[in-house]
Amino acid sequence: MPKDMLLEIKDLEISLLVESHMVNIIDNVSFDLKFGEVIAIVGESGCGKTVTSQAIARLLPRELKILSGKILFYSKIDERVLDVCKLDPKGKTIHYIRGDQIGMIFQEPMSSFSPVYTIGNQICEVIRLHQKVSKKKARNISIELLDTVGIPNPVAAVDQYPHEFSGGMRQRAMIARAISCNPSLLIADEPTTALDVTIQAQILVLLQELQKEFGMAIIFITHDLGVVAQISHRVFIMYMGKIVEEGSVHDIFHNPKHPYTENLIHAIPKLGNLRERRRLVPIRGNVPSIFDELHGCAFHPRCKFFMPDKCDVHFPKCKHLTSNHSVWCYLYE
Repeated sequence: MPKDMLLEIKDLEISLLVESHMVNIIDNVSFDLKFGEVIAIVGESGCGKTVTSQAIARLLPRELKILSGKILFYSKIDERVLDVCKLDPKGKTIHYIRGDQIGMIFQEPMSSFSPVYTIGNQICEVIRLHQKVSKKKARNISIELLDTVGIPNPVAAVDQYPHEFSGGMRQRAMIARAISCNPSLLIADEPTTALDVTIQAQILVLLQELQKEFGMAIIFITHDLGVVAQISHRVFIMYMGKIVEEGSVHDIFHNPKHPYTENLIHAIPKLGNLRERRRLVPIRGNVPSIFDELHGCAFHPRCKFFMPDKCDVHFPKCKHLTSNHSVWCYLYE
């Protein structure tokens, strides 16, 4: 793995066990992440974004199994590269990495906090698990973290329960817990989905500020391309467990190549002159079920450029358009 790489995923395959049958959820996914870089994984619900992030932290449910591939992570414990796939999900190594070197912001903050413990207690637990500090020191660190993420009156907030926080405050508290040990990698799994537009903007600005302050790398998972341009350096478009296009933010927004990427961009609402406004163009059809036996490119039933006996036979090979822009589509062979 190159020295500037923090994370490198190679040919990752994850399957779901259903009645003694294995159904592919993630199929040959590969990407990398440099130190201090922000990347976004974008796609509709059910495309495999969250499963990929769970695999990095080895938080997959029991019914999901990693069949093959590598997840190479540079560990600052002993400054060596670890293959996370080979680690025991319940072992000491992954327990130390998770929380200390890999922080996670989950989709729903209310369900990720225990309702019977205070916010401060749950942040202190993470701090004391990975750092040798006293309860008093951990509490002071928790107050500082709550202040850093913009919680009003953090001295009082540290003793409040999750139900006493608004949705935006709970999301900020979750970010505070995720960065409590200054991780090298922060995985943000749709951190703004359940929030109104104003709070969404505040959370995005907060993540940008924290990324610059702590120098951590971020994997930002979302189905909303509208938030991607504000925070990420590179974008990976995922559909039905496969990456179909990757490139810089400029490439994806100004020169999209895959029909699915183009459809996602056309579905973004745009502000502007009322005379120039246009209708949103929905993506025709529906996301197929994971149990449907689709061959070739999974997007072909919804694609206006569908080529019979080609798109529905084999998945296209990667076409490198530039050094930073790649697409998996027969249109560019």
